[in-house]
Amino acid sequence: TYTCTRGSVRARRARLARLRAKSTRFRVYVLVGYESYWREPLRRELLGYEPEVVIYDEAHRLKGRGARQSKFAHSLATNGNKLWTPPHILTLTGTPAPNGAQDVFSVFKAFDPAVFGTVYAEFEERYIKKGGYLGYEIVGYLNQDEMQQKIAAHSFRITKAEALDLPEQVDVVVPFDLSPKGRKTYDT
Repeated sequence: TYTCTRGSVRARRARLARLRAKSTRFRVYVLVGYESYWREPLRRELLGYEPEVVIYDEAHRLKGRGARQSKFAHSLATNGNKLWTPPHILTLTGTPAPNGAQDVFSVFKAFDPAVFGTVYAEFEERYIKKGGYLGYEIVGYLNQDEMQQKIAAHSFRITKAEALDLPEQVDVVVPFDLSPKGRKTYDT
């Protein structure tokens, strides 16, 4: 595993470039954070790397369709970068739609744009019911059965009980004293 999650974006790019320059017969895993993978010059280096698999852990972080990290993920999935599209994309999340069904559009656009398309207005027309103030508020959802079928066809769910044998949660209270300045800030 090779991490590109620490240091400046330039230092991360340099680490990835050194890795690319090495000839190896081993599988290589590169970890890159959402906050930096879309920034130059790391972005350009990643596009040249051409991994076989891209995994988005905590994929709900891609829910903001206008965010730069989401736009870069969308460009990879739709070949918007014109250089390369990952052959395999996997998204992992425990909260696929934290703010509502509208969040699945951007996540799926980064994963498989064919599922819900690439134009949010078309998704919105099909699945989002607008109303409220000037008709801009989401007041409900349309065609939910269809949406659920599409999601289910491209995903699977594992519950905590199925995935892990976790011990019971234990809460521990740890008392501590605040400094006078810290106490004032806390009280405020």
